Amino acid sequence: MRTVGAIAAWLVVSYAADAVAQDVDKQFEDVTQQLTERILESGAVTDPNVFAANGFRIESWRAKELGRDLKPDGTEFDYLDVTGAGAFRVGIEKGRPSGASGSVGIFAGPKGGPILVAADNDGDGSLDFLSYSVLDEAGESVLEVDDYGADGQADLRLHFRERYNELWHADRWYRVEKRDGRQGIVVDGEWLDVRVENDRLVARPASR
Repeated sequence: MRTVGAIAAWLVVSYAADAVAQDVDKQFEDVTQQLTERILESGAVTDPNVFAANGFRIESWRAKELGRDLKPDGTEFDYLDVTGAGAFRVGIEKGRPSGASGSVGIFAGPKGGPILVAADNDGDGSLDFLSYSVLDEAGESVLEVDDYGADGQADLRLHFRERYNELWHADRWYRVEKRDGRQGIVVDGEWLDVRVENDRLVARPASR
């Protein structure tokens, strides 16, 4: 169960952008629990290997990518998990189309959620996605900040405690709103739809 929980916690990072574009404000714990149950049902984790090395526990396995319906979509990738007493847990994955050169995640806190994620999605050897989480005294994630492109300008802030999100657009932060089932922001009185384009959230004039 610990291994399954780890992979579920990692997989939930991949749903951050889509979650905002669809029906945000899901708590990380709820999504992780749902993923864990689906993983157990679908047999999405296979070929586990576990061994100890100089005070570290090292686990590796092959995992099936889950689609938006939380069912395997045919893509498989490899995952490595390293833990040690008094140290952060580190997860490394490779083989997913959405992370051509792989991704690295650092996990911490009682929930074991990701506090830092770095990825090279296009395989050019440079980071193009960064995400970090802020934890409260109880180890709960209260804020997640995502930087698409890893260019130093954060693009998305998810406030879990207050249950709202902000999108960086033009030169400032805008609170993401929901109207008639659509996510968007209001800029100078104009409604802009928030949608996913090229693996990042953007604001565009409403479709007519």
